[in-house]
Order: sequence, then structure tokens, then C-alpha cells
Amino acid sequence: MKQPILLIILAVLTTGTIHAQIPPAMERPVKKPVLRPVPPPPAQKPVQPAPAPAPAQKTEPAVTAPVYKLSSAKVIIQTGSDNKEFPSIITISVRTLNTKQGLYLLPGNGLTNEFKVNSTTEIGLVQSNGVTAEARDKIQKALTLDYIQQSGGLNLRIYYGPNFFMDAWKIEGVKLVMEFRDQYGNLHPVYGNKTITFNTASGFLNNTYKTMECLSDPQFNPTTSPISEYGKF
Repeated sequence: MKQPILLIILAVLTTGTIHAQIPPAMERPVKKPVLRPVPPPPAQKPVQPAPAPAPAQKTEPAVTAPVYKLSSAKVIIQTGSDNKEFPSIITISVRTLNTKQGLYLLPGNGLTNEFKVNSTTEIGLVQSNGVTAEARDKIQKALTLDYIQQSGGLNLRIYYGPNFFMDAWKIEGVKLVMEFRDQYGNLHPVYGNKTITFNTASGFLNNTYKTMECLSDPQFNPTTSPISEYGKF
């Protein structure tokens, strides 16, 4: 039994000697990662808020100076002791004094109604309307307060056409009622509502003396009211 045991011991020793003589496999050196410090992020500049938009400038509409015009006209006639008979006709017009530019007139072809004795008749007038564009522009210019005053005032003309040669009409008084407004509809501070009372407008119109003209100055004060033959001014 000693011999096998010795052989085993010898084999173990021999194996250990062989392993001791074999150099260990060469190991590759492992590179350790180089840890570089990470630089801190650059400091961010504080964000400035965007400036508020400039307030929009309101464009005020251009203000046009007021231009006052004769915007309406009517006539009040006081009939005296002799009536205006039907169908005798009358026509009425309002014109500038010196330039004789027509401004307002009786609509239609005239008025044939009877005006009774000692009665008061109110008659509305309409604005003159030129046939051509040039004529209409001329009328619109003449309707302005400045033009009327520069022309010397107004001429209210009443024409009488008797139905019978012996007919006559007695006028005892005439008034011209006017309004002056600007392009915005505002009344003129002085002449907005203006009535001219023609105190001298009195007399007979007949087959010979057919026309009465009631005249005013530039400030719309009455001056004279002559009666003349038809066609004479």
C-alpha cells in the first residue's frame, strides 16, 4: 500500500512543478478612462422682455372749416283789401342782389290759388336746379353765405299775372324766412334762423305793374320794395 501512495504524491508534485514553470498569460493593461471635468454651462444672459409696442397714433380726420349755405326759404305774404283771384298766377324767386343769380323759387309753373282778402299765406320755395353741371355748380357757389353777402344781399321777386286785365291784388306785407346751415347740418350762430320783414312791401299788383322786388342789404336788413312793370328790375 505504500507504493501506490507514493506514486500519487509524486504525481501531484510533478503536476505542481509543471504548472509553476508555465508563465502566466500576459494580460493587457486596461486603460482607465480619463475623467475630464465637464465645464459648467455658460451663464445665460437674462432675457429682456420685448419692448411694448408703441401706441398706435390716432389719425384725426381733417376738420374742414364750416361753409354756410342758404338751406331753406319760404315766403309769407299778407293780402290786403283786394284778393288774388283764381286763376290769376304768381311766381316767386329769391336771387342774389347784384349778380341776380337764382337761388330759390316757387315749384312748378306758378301758383293760381285764391288769396283771400286780409289773409296770410305761407309759401315754401325749392332750391334752383341748373340744367347743366356748370349751372348747378354756379348755384351751389351762390348759395353760400359769403357769396350772398358779397353780392350785396338778396332780391325777393314776386311776379303777378292777372287772369283778367282788370284784376288786381293788394299786398300789405312780405316776409322771407330762411335757414343757413353748414355742411354738417349746423345752424349759423347769427343767421341760422333769419326772417326778413319787408316793411315797405305794400301796394297793388295789376295788369300794368306786375312785379314787386323786396330787397335786403348784406346783413339781411330790408331796404326797399319797389313795384315795377314786368321785365323791369
